Amino acid sequence: MHAQAEAAGLLLRENYMFLGHRLHGHVADLIAQGVIGEIRSLHAVFAIPPRPPGDIRHRPELGGGALLDCAGYPVRAALRFLGTELDVVGAHLRTESDRGVDVAGTALLASPEGVSILCEFGFDHYYTSGYRFLGSEGRISVDHVFTTPTDHAPVIRIEAEGHTRQVTVGTDDQFRNSLETFARDVRSGRSGTDADTRAQARVIEHVRRAAQAR
Repeated sequence: MHAQAEAAGLLLRENYMFLGHRLHGHVADLIAQGVIGEIRSLHAVFAIPPRPPGDIRHRPELGGGALLDCAGYPVRAALRFLGTELDVVGAHLRTESDRGVDVAGTALLASPEGVSILCEFGFDHYYTSGYRFLGSEGRISVDHVFTTPTDHAPVIRIEAEGHTRQVTVGTDDQFRNSLETFARDVRSGRSGTDADTRAQARVIEHVRRAAQAR
């Protein structure tokens, strides 16, 4: 698909709409300001409750499974904050034979700078959507980061220097923002795919291989 988009002069993008929310820019600014020192690790989770038996996520012939459905969110968050050159250190997928697809998993990644990244995902869980950065001098954590409703004002929790403070980010429409960005890029004549989209495909495939090699 990447090669075909380039050849056809079309724009191809995987629509992770959470990237359009202003929240993540605020978190990136705090990290850049050194509020929690140097980043040591990132723990990102996206998990949802079990789906009905006939749900498309349970159909392997249509690309079902937690890796292709839920894992992309924590992986894409890691790419957003830590760059595209992430390595897959290890992975585990839990498959239920009666469904024929993986329903949960974990992946351990690492950045070139040595930041450890733990991604957890699945659709057999209590709903969880968030990430946490652990730094040399503190930590930052945020909940409800991937499927944020337009009326929700995210809260960034910052722990540093023995104190805890919270920063509330204004509401935003990540769905509108994502679509407007795509439309703007199409009108500007952009084509092919960006580095993040290509890196996403590479990491997800390497996660699958690492899990199969266990």
